[in-house]
Amino acid sequence: MAARSVALVSLCSLALVLSLMSTPIAVAAPPVVEEESVLDVAGMSATLQARIGLEGQATEYRFEYGPSASYGSALPTPNGLLIASPGTVTGHPQDLQPATTYHFRIVAIAVATHEVIYGADKTFTTQPVGSGFALQDMRSWEMVSPPNKHGGRIEPLLYWATQAAEDGSAITYHANGPVEAAPPSNELLDAQVLSKRGPEGWSSQDISTPHDEVTGQKTVTEYKLFSADLSLALVEPWGETPLTQDASGESAYMRDDADGSYRLLPRGSSFLGASLDLSHVVVTAEGPSGLGLYELSGENMEPVSILPESTTLIDGELGDSDKNVKSAVSRDGSRVFWSDGRGGASNLYVRDMRMGETLQVNALQGGSVEPGQGGSGAHFLAASSDGSKVFFTDASRLTADSTASPEKNDLYEFDVSDREGRLTGDLRDLTIDHNGGEAANVQGVLPGISEDGSYVYFVADGVLAPGASPGTCENLVEPASCNLYVSHDGTVTFISMLSSGEDLTDWEPQLDDFTKLTSRVSSNGRYIAFMSSASLTGYDNRDASSSAPDEEVYIFDAGADRLVCASCDPTGARPAGMFDTGSDGAGRLVDRRTTFNDRWLAALIPGWTTGFATPDFYQSRYLSDAGRLFFDSVDALVPQDINGTADVYEYEPEGTGSCAASSSTFSGRTAGCVSLISSGASAGESTFLDASASGDDAFFLTDSQLVSQDLDTSLDVYDARTCTSVEPCPAAPVPLPPCSTSDSCKAAPTAQPAIFGLPASATFSGVGNIGAVSSKSVAARKRKSKPKARSKARKHKHKRAGKPKKAKRLHGVHGTKKGDR
Repeated sequence: MAARSVALVSLCSLALVLSLMSTPIAVAAPPVVEEESVLDVAGMSATLQARIGLEGQATEYRFEYGPSASYGSALPTPNGLLIASPGTVTGHPQDLQPATTYHFRIVAIAVATHEVIYGADKTFTTQPVGSGFALQDMRSWEMVSPPNKHGGRIEPLLYWATQAAEDGSAITYHANGPVEAAPPSNELLDAQVLSKRGPEGWSSQDISTPHDEVTGQKTVTEYKLFSADLSLALVEPWGETPLTQDASGESAYMRDDADGSYRLLPRGSSFLGASLDLSHVVVTAEGPSGLGLYELSGENMEPVSILPESTTLIDGELGDSDKNVKSAVSRDGSRVFWSDGRGGASNLYVRDMRMGETLQVNALQGGSVEPGQGGSGAHFLAASSDGSKVFFTDASRLTADSTASPEKNDLYEFDVSDREGRLTGDLRDLTIDHNGGEAANVQGVLPGISEDGSYVYFVADGVLAPGASPGTCENLVEPASCNLYVSHDGTVTFISMLSSGEDLTDWEPQLDDFTKLTSRVSSNGRYIAFMSSASLTGYDNRDASSSAPDEEVYIFDAGADRLVCASCDPTGARPAGMFDTGSDGAGRLVDRRTTFNDRWLAALIPGWTTGFATPDFYQSRYLSDAGRLFFDSVDALVPQDINGTADVYEYEPEGTGSCAASSSTFSGRTAGCVSLISSGASAGESTFLDASASGDDAFFLTDSQLVSQDLDTSLDVYDARTCTSVEPCPAAPVPLPPCSTSDSCKAAPTAQPAIFGLPASATFSGVGNIGAVSSKSVAARKRKSKPKARSKARKHKHKRAGKPKKAKRLHGVHGTKKGDR
């Protein structure tokens, strides 16, 4: 009986074994390297970071790093350990060499199976150390605004006129109160200031218009536009105080800066646009021929909005709907582009003022769909400075090869010419989509064109060049994308794919507000600068605090067919940006317009100036023909940036200015140099205002006391000026001799007269009192934040939310992320 029981047990055991052998045994999946990045790169240290995904099994890890892909060093030693759940791990090498490129990767080892997983090879470049602060391009600081501003606070870019002269010899800007002891105006809270450079330096005057009564602060600026040299200005004063003997009621005027006199424009006229020198001005007015557009030149007033083969004036619109008007008047005023779209589909016209003829630009030239049949009609976008080329969008098929379709625009170029004494022209479609049945679907306005119209940058859905993919610009659900192109000499080149939600400010101003249009093309057309929250060049732009993508500034060189991120950290470290809540714009300098509200922002280029219920006339010159690019950066991009807040930077391609491959600020990642324009040490933000056409003068706003004549911590306008032997910078003030004898130590026999106040000009040149900065002397800087869940809004308003903590301050100076630990 016992033997029989044993046999039965043995059979049962055998059955169990066989059953177990036939049942699959679960094996834990190997670890997964989900991401790798680098933070806080300094001269001799960095923070390496990776995230490892686990499936329940313990995993060892280490970072391998070294000056080549062979690495050679590792940490931690021994290996670190993750037990059973995924996690983010860090390593902090502190034995690095300055100004050296390092490779690194994460290595994960499954403890149970000994399987080894290698992360991707990544690189970073340590910062140079030991160099003191010095402005590049032989620049020096000049104090532009008056030392004594009598309580007036100078304002950053917003909705008022801020404009520099083309040659950098003058700049006009806005203050929230008079900056003179006896201002000409009775305005309570606003002042327009004009500063000029003279033989003795900078001098300033309040050019606000006089008023019989206190007007208070206004949202819309009185000054609409200045001539390129700031010698003339168009002004529409608040209130009804006459500025000339023949004026009455609300009027518009031309101000002559030479003597401060005003010339009355026709009564009831409203300024819409002008040539660059303001010698030709277009207004809408009730003139001799009735209500419509007129061009004013000297004492002449000529009608503009007259239809072809007609003598009757109609109520037309300059450019596109009286909003996009910047280049609607040619440089010499001989041609004006206008539309008749009030209350219906627009037709676009050119009026040749010398010939006295009008020609319809969007007329059929071999096409199959009549103008206006495809959608809202023609929309003026831009014109060359001489008025020989005009660019517009239209959903009608105006040419034989057009691929436009209802509500999906093509981009057209019309070349205006004079043949046998008659105004004529040739039309061509720049955006033919060669994919059968598809339309280019050109979006918004043009990011820009060259002055001669040979380069045209635009955004579209269609596949118009190699490298592009079908875009989804009009999708309301993410992800949605658009293609950025340039057309030059009949060839369309694909530049990059942009996000139709996050990057909309590059081509479609919100509510036709061009002050929020953040893209610009150099006048020669070779370069375009724009913003994006996408990683267009491979740089990891996830914010170090929130991991949300930061907005960065990009520049494309059409001559080299090269796109670089000018504002990305040259070391390769992730950015330390700020969360733009949009609600506190009045309390800051950077993005006062809240263009990027509810978004993360590492850097910024400005939109157009003036605006808000008026046409947008002027765009700051932050990009030159040589590729000089000025921008604000919240992130610290050089070791000398130690204040933990926004500063003004300059990017230069190799070979421009003082930028060379041997420069300490040169980065192979951007094929150029990035350097400070502001000090990097101010207690508050510094922000860019404008530049001369060459970029030799860069005007910015800061509370830093950069020269000895700046005696307070209020905001001042400075010029970071390139000095040459032909135009040297003013000599720095000569210090007094040391008090070494009884005579030299005596006080002045009488009090010095104070009637003239402090000198209005001062200059900084060289290193000054900002000492050398080593990587060990710089404290860590990171804004701490707690991101909220991302929300979605309707069309063109994809938002990211967060609740950043305030950065710590010690005696007005922040730490910086660039230090060694």
